[in-house]
Amino acid sequence: MLKRDKILLGITIGVAALDAGLAYGTYLKKKGVVIRDMVLTSIDDRIHRKPQDENDSAKVTKIPIS
Repeated sequence: MLKRDKILLGITIGVAALDAGLAYGTYLKKKGVVIRDMVLTSIDDRIHRKPQDENDSAKVTKIPIS
């Protein structure tokens, strides 16, 4: 194997490792955004919930913030 081939192989492996690291970071960021949106939607539904039937009153729920 020539020196040039070793250098190109090393660069290829480095770029692949960098790409995998960036892809994993993007995955974690998207996962965090999805979880955040689920929590915010849940809180919004609790605050502005609609009555399910005649007996259910649509009261505004206060959520304590500690």
